[in-house]
Amino acid sequence: MTIKTSGELVLEIATNFADNTTGDISAADARNMFTNMVDSVAPQDIHTGGTSGAIVIDLNRSVQKINLAGNVTGMTTINRDADLSKSVKVRVSGDGSPRGLVFSDSWQWLGTKPSGTLANEVAFLSITSFGPTESEIIAAYEVAGSGA
Repeated sequence: MTIKTSGELVLEIATNFADNTTGDISAADARNMFTNMVDSVAPQDIHTGGTSGAIVIDLNRSVQKINLAGNVTGMTTINRDADLSKSVKVRVSGDGSPRGLVFSDSWQWLGTKPSGTLANEVAFLSITSFGPTESEIIAAYEVAGSGA
């Protein structure tokens, strides 16, 4: 039996595993895999509230959003992987005030590294990790409506 989802998760009941063994996938295993897949693509609100602070972006969650109501005093990533490249898309929305943005100094930037947002600004942050350290992050930032 095969279970297919619109998210491209395909589970074969009798499956070859990464360690070269075979076996059956239980309903509980399938449910956990599906839940993890849905969690990784469902937008996650990672920062709200009226205070400033640091933000940690989880590279296991491919779509995230940041609603700024305070300055970002630092931004780093977790779940980098030595064997996999990982990419995330982040929607950054500002409230009615300009907000400061501070990113890891180790990241490499395509284009200009932003230092803040304007009031009510919406932007797109793309982060790709090519290894296990912050220095292997390549980032790009584009304000909605400002592209060529």
